[in-house]
Amino acid sequence: MASFVLVHGAWQAGWCWQLLVPLLNQKGHQVSTPDLPGHGSNIYPLSEVTYDLYYKSLEQELMRHKEPIVLVAHSMAGLMAAPLLDQYPEKISHLYLIAALVAQEGESLFDIVTQGGESNIPGILIENPENNTQSLDLQKVKQAFYHQCSPEIADWAIANLQPQPIAPFATPIHWKASSTTLTKRTYILCEKDLNVPKQTQLNVIKRYPCKMKSIHTCHFPFLSAPNELMEIITSET
Repeated sequence: MASFVLVHGAWQAGWCWQLLVPLLNQKGHQVSTPDLPGHGSNIYPLSEVTYDLYYKSLEQELMRHKEPIVLVAHSMAGLMAAPLLDQYPEKISHLYLIAALVAQEGESLFDIVTQGGESNIPGILIENPENNTQSLDLQKVKQAFYHQCSPEIADWAIANLQPQPIAPFATPIHWKASSTTLTKRTYILCEKDLNVPKQTQLNVIKRYPCKMKSIHTCHFPFLSAPNELMEIITSET
């Protein structure tokens, strides 16, 4: 059996994995769903949240585990997860990237997020310059984010969304991927994603080669197809 660390993306926290966790537990796996700084129960001033703070918090999470873990990173979390795999290959048995963004060589998330086509996200953003965050228009987010989820799950997820610090999106990543971890990397391409378009995901894979698995879901397969996702992320254990 394996130990999984599931890392959420923007506007979310560890709560987003709530449907997936019991499925992994039923298979005998241990699961950790940390909140990044400023998210969920990890209270931190949003205006002071940085990429480095995110990275160090996940580094600390890795150090808590004595045995190698399976790291699962969604969307924005790919920015931290890919460099962590290179830095700590002995601590990570496999990395799964779910519709994730991986920036390299001085790029930021903002540099790569729209390279493959239009996303629904810009049309639902609400900027708050006072604390340097972006919130989502809750009247529009159900169709933009959760179009393949049940109404009950979509409403629950929307009720838990929170403002997202902008600084981690704008920070250039000073790292270039190594080929030594290639066999430990799997990208889960979300075919029906309206937020990180399919071509954007394919561009990530082209520049950060991985084994690829496709799932015919929206940006949130852990909410719309948790059983199918569970089968994919346990395939290497």
